[in-house]
Amino acid sequence: MEQIAPIAVIEKQLEFYNGRDIDGFVSTYSQEIQLFNLGENEPFLKGHEALRERYIQRFANPKLHARIADRMVIGNKVIDFEHVSGIKDNEISKVVAIYEVAEGLIHKVWFVRE
Repeated sequence: MEQIAPIAVIEKQLEFYNGRDIDGFVSTYSQEIQLFNLGENEPFLKGHEALRERYIQRFANPKLHARIADRMVIGNKVIDFEHVSGIKDNEISKVVAIYEVAEGLIHKVWFVRE
């Protein structure tokens, strides 16, 4: 199986996010995806179905859009500093997302939000 670079997986995920394509978005994540708030030991979300439920609501907002302000790649981790509109009223939310990619899929994500 051809290895997909972690950055390519995250770019595809971002494209699906900004296109509000729920099926494409979920396809970039492993079945066992876990989302964490940085510093917490327990994930706040586990699995494809929970991911789909959470983001289908978010994707209903036509103003939803994420822009990468800065990015670092260290091994299989992609660290994005994102400016996201469409989450809170008319504000731009600042978010850091640390994606762990293995076998061409996102397996874990840690978030830091303002």
